[in-house]
Amino acid sequence: MKTNKISLKDVVPATNQDDFEKIKEFFIEKVTTEPEVQKIVSKLNISEQEINNNIDIFLNFLDQEPNAKFKKIIIRDSRTNALKIKLIESEIGKSDSLEKYILLKEISQISFDNLTVSFKENFLKQVNNEVKQKLSVLWKEVPKNKKWSFIYGPSLSGKTAFFKILAWSIVSKEKTIIYTNFLDLLNLYSHSISKKGVVFDIVNKLKKADYLLIEDFIISNDVSWFIEQVLNPVLDSRIKENKKIFISSLYNLNQIEQMLIENLKKEVKIQEITKFINRIKNYSNIYKL
Repeated sequence: MKTNKISLKDVVPATNQDDFEKIKEFFIEKVTTEPEVQKIVSKLNISEQEINNNIDIFLNFLDQEPNAKFKKIIIRDSRTNALKIKLIESEIGKSDSLEKYILLKEISQISFDNLTVSFKENFLKQVNNEVKQKLSVLWKEVPKNKKWSFIYGPSLSGKTAFFKILAWSIVSKEKTIIYTNFLDLLNLYSHSISKKGVVFDIVNKLKKADYLLIEDFIISNDVSWFIEQVLNPVLDSRIKENKKIFISSLYNLNQIEQMLIENLKKEVKIQEITKFINRIKNYSNIYKL
């Protein structure tokens, strides 16, 4: 893909060489005070002489179209070490292309706005140092672990912050993800029961997504039917396919099991709950925040 090249002579035509040199000095001063240029100069270890010899390249770099799907960057040629312009996909273009990896968008906890490169950095600014320390510990262990993860702890302990950043990381690597709140998933399925094709599509996506993140697993009335009909088959499928699951909750697994079976009378339903809890215990690393 070609860039629209401009040169110093296109900016201000000079009547003679002296005028041209003065204008060039003016633009060099302007260019070198630009923060984005200063970052590039530092990163690529660019000398003053190189800036002087490549002023047209820096002018082209600064001539960026706002909201364009591609942006210009300055790199060194791997063979000649010379500076040159390269076009790369911008955050807007990247967000457009990454959004297709988010499944069940209607209940997703990660959105188009979360797909920019700056999301992780900006999001971390919103959490306190204690939560950042917890996130740092989790980040060293969870993503590289081959097992599932069950994370529990009180509100504001960092569960949501970790899931947001994890989801961003997954989509950035062009992997499909379902990241949803448990009650949102339950409600979506409940309202779709009369629509066979929709129900099949929901379950199929839960099974096939590269990563499944279920946030805030809490007990709302009797959800044993949902565990039996949906979650247990999904867990079985993901075990066979070696696909990861991440679950967060206010409660530990023993507490969840007790709450689930507390009012159940049918032995079959209790067995399904026990199967569900044991699946998570056996295939997950458990983290307390």
